[in-house]
Amino acid sequence: MSQEGPQQGDPLGLLLFRNTIHPLLESLDSVLRLRYMDDVTLGGSRKTVAKDVQTVMEVGHDMGLNILQM
Repeated sequence: MSQEGPQQGDPLGLLLFRNTIHPLLESLDSVLRLRYMDDVTLGGSRKTVAKDVQTVMEVGHDMGLNILQM
């Protein structure tokens, strides 16, 4: 059971999540950075996107963020 942070369905949860990851997403180099709710889409050269995904995986891991690849 989760003992920290907002619970699922809490309207403040998304705001807190977005505020937490905003600096990380702003630091990325991809030309296309689309964000909606808790979804992120990156676009650009393969090399740049791959580097940004690696950055998100490394920095995000330290924040407790796990990436699901579709």
